[in-house]
Order: sequence, then C-alpha cells, then structure tokens
Amino acid sequence: MALAYPTLVFNNFSQSTRLVILTHGASEGIENNFIQNIINKFSNQKVSILALQMPFKNRGENSSSGPELL
Repeated sequence: MALAYPTLVFNNFSQSTRLVILTHGASEGIENNFIQNIINKFSNQKVSILALQMPFKNRGENSSSGPELL
C-alpha cells in the first residue's frame, strides 16, 4: 500500500511571527542538501518552518497526477 500522507519537517518557534512553507521542489526531495540548508537557515533565525514532501515523491514517482500529467 502506498504512503498516503506527506513527509513533514516542522520547526515551530513560539515567538516567531512568520511561518515559511516549503514543498520538496528539488529532485531528491526534502532530504536534499539544498532544502536542508534552507530549513537550517530559517531555524537558526528562529523562523517557524514547515517542509512538505508529497507522497508521490516518497513512492519514487515523478508526478502526483500520473501519466496524464505528462
């Protein structure tokens, strides 16, 4: 059975007045060094951040809508 939920990274800073939301974007997903650097940069600045990786990425697929998207 395929994973039905996205992979999440959520760093919440209660005093933060901002929330940054990232979707995977990079071909390797949110584990990519580029995305991890962004997460770390905002976290170091105490900015709340939510990084999402959609289930299709976890399954190794290229798109969330199947062949008709191509």
